[in-house]
Amino acid sequence: MGSPPRALHGAVAVTGLLLIGLALAMMATGLVMPETAPACELTAPIVCAELPPSGAWFAEVFAPAFNPAARWAATIWLDFPFLVAYALVLSLGALGLDPEGRRPALLRAAALALFAAAAMDALENTGMLMALDVAAAGGVPSDDAALLTRVAASVKFGLLGLGGLATAWLAWAGPLHRAPAAALVLGGLASAAGLVGALHPPLFEVGGLGVAAMCLVHWLVAIGGWWRARSARDQRRGGGA
Repeated sequence: MGSPPRALHGAVAVTGLLLIGLALAMMATGLVMPETAPACELTAPIVCAELPPSGAWFAEVFAPAFNPAARWAATIWLDFPFLVAYALVLSLGALGLDPEGRRPALLRAAALALFAAAAMDALENTGMLMALDVAAAGGVPSDDAALLTRVAASVKFGLLGLGGLATAWLAWAGPLHRAPAAALVLGGLASAAGLVGALHPPLFEVGGLGVAAMCLVHWLVAIGGWWRARSARDQRRGGGA
């Protein structure tokens, strides 16, 4: 059974490290949960901002009494490189699950869903930045901006769920050891909650946690694979000396 090349492991390891750094930077901005009416059902301020039911509710989320506009802007702008990083980690990690290319259609479907999700994430961020500019000037964002952001976010989570299911399938049939394969399958199944998050918004966060788990497993697998490949190369060099 084939194994992914060392270069692929290295790419996932480096991109995963960047992803973790960006996630920590976004957490360090210090967003606090705003008070809205009705109250947001979610636990993360940024996810609340991604799913506004109206422009007036958007204005409440971005009220400076809870978070300065600069704090929101920093978090949203950091999400642009973050979305590129998670799309690369997930797609390259999925490629490593089928090193011999036995399931090209499934790999293409996974990559397409993941990068389309990243594109929706960028559109969602654009909607939030537009609304933030209006709210920071004391205005009320339009309902159209709220609709754009909410639809883009909902489609993003759904596409991540589809990519997660494809990854779970690849992991189940791939060359990974049982523990990381099982972790990817569970993460992929959890990410599928994003497919039905519109029915119950907290499921979007469940889907997000599943995606985060898959990214972490891909990163750990890549580090282990890169280290083993390096050790094997060093042993070959030592044996030929």
